[in-house]
Amino acid sequence: MMHHTKASSKFEENIITNTNKNDRENDTRAQDNVAANSTEAKISEGDILLQTGKIVRDWESVHHRSLKGKNKDIALKAAYIQLTQKRGIIRSDLYKWYNYNSDYARRKIYLLQKDLGLLVPINDRRSGRFQQYCISTELDRFKEESHASSSTNSDSAVKQGEKIGADQSMQTSSTSLIQHLVAALSRKKPTFHKLHLYTKLPPELYGDIDWSVPSTRNKAKVKEFPLEYRRSVGFEIFSDGTTGIHMTSTSNPYELHTPLGIIEFVSSLGEARSILKAECKDLRQIPPVAKWRLKMFDKDKTISLSELEKDIPQVMKWWSAEGIRVEHLGYAFQIYGKVMPETGPAFRLEVQSTVEDKEKDLSEAILEATFPEVKFKTAFELLNRRVERLEDNNNNP
Repeated sequence: MMHHTKASSKFEENIITNTNKNDRENDTRAQDNVAANSTEAKISEGDILLQTGKIVRDWESVHHRSLKGKNKDIALKAAYIQLTQKRGIIRSDLYKWYNYNSDYARRKIYLLQKDLGLLVPINDRRSGRFQQYCISTELDRFKEESHASSSTNSDSAVKQGEKIGADQSMQTSSTSLIQHLVAALSRKKPTFHKLHLYTKLPPELYGDIDWSVPSTRNKAKVKEFPLEYRRSVGFEIFSDGTTGIHMTSTSNPYELHTPLGIIEFVSSLGEARSILKAECKDLRQIPPVAKWRLKMFDKDKTISLSELEKDIPQVMKWWSAEGIRVEHLGYAFQIYGKVMPETGPAFRLEVQSTVEDKEKDLSEAILEATFPEVKFKTAFELLNRRVERLEDNNNNP
């Protein structure tokens, strides 16, 4: 029993050492902030390692299962970041630790959350536009810390309220910006920058594909390929033939409301199928594009700062990657800043959606996703309500 404990501790120490190697600057910055703002005694690195292992073992005890491989690696790193940086893990952490691409990192977090129950989202906790996640048995601890932090900062909130009152003109300007931004975006048609599709290949083709296998658990073979300018396609092929197709075009989105945009998208799908044919060394068994199904998509409305500067010359003051986020009926909407390759800094309103009917014809699913404006309209209404509440607070301090 003693030998197992030592081996387990050594394994955890190696993982934390690797986390330190990748995140040393962030860890140092976080620890400096804690040291400056906390009245508690410093915790030694050894104590942190012990607490890290305990958090993971507590989860294993509650769920009556033992974590292994990458899943345990992620759990230990999540616990360590919780203790040292006072935050949850985000998708970009997986990029750094395992060199995952964006789509695979998103799927990995989804599986750890939905299938394993290891991770849960932390409400109102984001890093930039990325949701933070913690080990599910630690969620209450995050809530307690947030409550304690809000209580401690109540005096600061009062001072901030006074500052807002003093900067009334500045706040009025930012309120006008949001209203103008909402009005400008409402006149635009949505574009699509991420589309997740799936199909089914003959299982015997799996063995012929020489791609990397990032996860030993699901054994999916993964590879990404460039398409036309600033567009790419990634594939995930599982041993039973189930295949995920991830179309990414963040900086050159598909304009599916125009004939040219539809032609470009269909052309990209055709090119993706050609890639599959070549990689699988099979010209006949790859399902036609019409048989593929749409699973999930991100669509957006983007407006450059140069367009807004005509009416609001000081718009750059409010440009930020942090953005504003609202949720309604299971959909997450957010406005954030993004630098576009052709037009420079811009504001983007984005909504992430899932297709409920998994067997719906691809063309029908695309049409339904492209033309209804009700989801964006709801987002604009919620943003306007936020602005109205802000004005009420300013007028009634």
